[in-house]
Amino acid sequence: MKHFRKHLRLHPDLYRTGWFFVTIVSRSREKAFIGTGKEIIEHLLRSIPHRNPGWGIDWLVAMPDHVHFIVVSHRINPHALPDVVRAFKSLAAYAFKNRFGRAGSLWQPNYYEHIIRSEKSLANIRRYIDNNPLKERLDWNIIDPPESEPAPRTP
Repeated sequence: MKHFRKHLRLHPDLYRTGWFFVTIVSRSREKAFIGTGKEIIEHLLRSIPHRNPGWGIDWLVAMPDHVHFIVVSHRINPHALPDVVRAFKSLAAYAFKNRFGRAGSLWQPNYYEHIIRSEKSLANIRRYIDNNPLKERLDWNIIDPPESEPAPRTP
């Protein structure tokens, strides 16, 4: 019996116009997007409008092991969001292979997407993207110590 990966996308017509929040994660959460790797990813994200007329990048952040961005299409496009993401992932993998001699997959097979339906949601997602680097730097062992340490007693 063949194993098929579940199709996670909505109907393609839903992806031809609107605002979308996208998160793509590196394979095995590898910290690949540091230094020059981060510059490559940011450059390729910013060049989406040049490769995909009618699409624009509104907000983005490249973290060491994932990227968040908001992409927008104000008119019906011949290329749906999955086409735009697929092209970006492919170009990034090719750039990493040429620059770093990297073999194998750069990305996890799927990605997260969310259709942004309101100005409030757009503002919240932009804030989330802006705060993501700050959250990444938090030392959770200080904020929430491992269970081996006794919890403080309440009087």
